[in-house]
Amino acid sequence: MVSVDSLETTETVQTDSIVAATRPLPAPMMTADCKPVLRPKDVLVPVVITGLAALYVQNHGWFAQQKREVQKGLSAEGRHHLRADEVLQFTPMATAWGLRLAGVKGKNEPKERLGIIALSYASLGLITFGMKAAVNEERPDGRDCRSFPSGHTARAFMGAEMLYQEYKDVSPWIGYSGYAMAALTGYLRVYNNRHYLNDVVAGACIGILCTKLGYWLQPKLFKKKKKAFKFQY
Repeated sequence: MVSVDSLETTETVQTDSIVAATRPLPAPMMTADCKPVLRPKDVLVPVVITGLAALYVQNHGWFAQQKREVQKGLSAEGRHHLRADEVLQFTPMATAWGLRLAGVKGKNEPKERLGIIALSYASLGLITFGMKAAVNEERPDGRDCRSFPSGHTARAFMGAEMLYQEYKDVSPWIGYSGYAMAALTGYLRVYNNRHYLNDVVAGACIGILCTKLGYWLQPKLFKKKKKAFKFQY
């Protein structure tokens, strides 16, 4: 015979099982927004590559000879120049804003993005103009002595890096398209005989580095205000 206590125990277990099964799962713990991290390699890699590119600034010796040989192979050499680089340098940045206006949200809201752009442009201006004045390399066409590094290429890769950072979670191909436009900008600077290849390589590294600096500095300098809770009665 089955005792009354056994029946009560069985019913209790079944009831507890039903309650546990129908109880909603606990909500996942909310974590704070991940702040951008500036890793050592984010700084070291572009700095080292820029330093190697600077070896070709000299006007005499093996490095200078190699630089001029590459220039002969890539530049227009009297042919019709293509001035698309004057507009193309801003295309990656314009694409990032165009996507936002079209309703495709990126990583940051417009206000935060403007802060990142301001910081990136400020650091880029200081670095490029400072290096141009210090290095004083003559351009391939001889117009002036502000060849190293390429400012057009730096601005193009700054925009490309921002486009990638904002939309890599939407589709990494959006970011890759920005790098393609930036690379074309750099090539046209060489093709139009305005820069040597080493100028363009250094400009690309500086542009990417300055964008990473902008993303790292923005949350530190422009902290978000915490919203106060409002109780409704």
